[in-house]
Amino acid sequence: MTTTLNRPIDVEPIDRPSTPRADGHRGAWAVLITGLALFMASLDNLVVTTALPVIRVHLHAGLSGSSGRSTPTP
Repeated sequence: MTTTLNRPIDVEPIDRPSTPRADGHRGAWAVLITGLALFMASLDNLVVTTALPVIRVHLHAGLSGSSGRSTPTP
C-alpha cells in the first residue's frame, strides 16, 4: 500500500507557531528576580547588623534602645 503526502516533509506543522514565544524564559526570569530579591534582603541585613552597634555607641543607647521595637507605656 502506498501513501501520498499532502504537503512537503520540510514544512512546519500547522498547529505550531512559527515564532518562538517568550514563555520559555519565564522560569528563568522568576529565578533571577527571586535571587535578586534574596540578595538585596541579605545585603540590607548585613548593613543593619554591621551599623547598629556603631549607631548605638554614638547615640549612647543601651541594648533595649537598639531593638527597633517600642514597648507600650502604661
